[in-house]
Amino acid sequence: MSANASNMDLRPMVRLACQVQPYSYGKKGSSSLAARYALATPEGNFKLDEDQEYGEIWMGDHPNGPSKSAATGVELATLIQQHPEEFLGSKVAEKYPNPTNGKPQLPFLFKVLSFDKALPLQAHPDKSLAEQLFKDEDEKQDGAHEKFVDTNHKPEVAVALSETFEAFVGFRPSDEIVQFLRDVPELRELVASDVPTSKELDRELKKTFGKTFDADAATVERLTKSLLERVDTEGDAALGEIGKKEGLARVVKKVLKQYPNPSTVDQKSMFAAIFFMNFVVAKRGEGIAVPADCIHAYLEGDCIECMATSDNMISCGWQGAMGPPDDASLFVKMLLHNPGPSRHLALPTTTLSAPKAQSGKYTTEYGIRKFMEEFSIVRVEVPPGAQETLRIPGPAIYIVTRAGQGVELSVGADEQRVVLKEGEVVFVKPGNELKMAGMQGGENVEVFGAYAEA
Repeated sequence: MSANASNMDLRPMVRLACQVQPYSYGKKGSSSLAARYALATPEGNFKLDEDQEYGEIWMGDHPNGPSKSAATGVELATLIQQHPEEFLGSKVAEKYPNPTNGKPQLPFLFKVLSFDKALPLQAHPDKSLAEQLFKDEDEKQDGAHEKFVDTNHKPEVAVALSETFEAFVGFRPSDEIVQFLRDVPELRELVASDVPTSKELDRELKKTFGKTFDADAATVERLTKSLLERVDTEGDAALGEIGKKEGLARVVKKVLKQYPNPSTVDQKSMFAAIFFMNFVVAKRGEGIAVPADCIHAYLEGDCIECMATSDNMISCGWQGAMGPPDDASLFVKMLLHNPGPSRHLALPTTTLSAPKAQSGKYTTEYGIRKFMEEFSIVRVEVPPGAQETLRIPGPAIYIVTRAGQGVELSVGADEQRVVLKEGEVVFVKPGNELKMAGMQGGENVEVFGAYAEA
């Protein structure tokens, strides 16, 4: 297939075939939403293996998982670089070039995640650190890049697609960490700490948190065994007042069953996550922001995820098959000092109205701009027989997450039309009016979209 765009790719709407990432935390086979969504586009030639984990499907132009035109097989990155003004618009192209090589790129990476095992305990570097890590790897490996393939930051958001989505995000309020130190003797011993005041803990937060990774494996194994024995006999009460309030005994057992090895950082990560991080339970449609350098680990569920275009990650625990953990001191040093309740990171929503959404009632926009600027996310829910008209000024990617009897999209002066089923993905070029309708006789349809504007 020629790398040159055909006439089909030069129309206002391009169907995409998107790549699945077989990450070890993913659900297996057809139980993975990411895998089922990949199967929705036959042109992607995805072959399902019921014994394989499928953690993510990527929608965008990042080289680690580039989407392609379903009609021609040309990579979206190629189309954007050959026709930047048509695919991005001049303002977006000028404002968000690839920071590594200066080429035109989509400023966001859109994903669907589907997992039943905890993701690595991780954070994504800010621009300054990303540039330094890229430079260091460049010098060490004579220009080759395996881990840090770009110099961009990676703030991100997640919106639940499953009925329940669980995650650890950001540091807890200092007074909650102090309460755990008061209630849980194993934690006090692990971090070698008396019970400080909240102000003292706030000043020493990262230092105290870092001690969870400093202990030797034998000590961690002994303290984990002691804690687990108390959890088995006392339930949530073994974890103190907050443990009872949040029902954390179940979570402790879950992560220790998934990652039991005392000779790695996995058991240390249990202490780090349970006692220092916000435990978040979101319902379908609820979202949370993860700024650059913010510690997080998703636990279970399906979600939409969107981020500034990058694949940089520093992780220190719950690695699975993702490779060895990164240096704990680097991990702790980079972390954003943001102790506070998780509601501070919750994404507000507003009903979008004209000129962007004509109906004034079917489209919800997530309040992402208070956290990051590269992208916005919308959720469109249209009843059977009804229609929404979107006028998005920048480049946009849409994925159908509930299809009913089908979702009809039409765009452009020549009324380019397509009927999509659940899991299908389209790229819509900037400045085009997109009409979205649910077919008669079905249920409400749902479409998520990510877009950029300068």
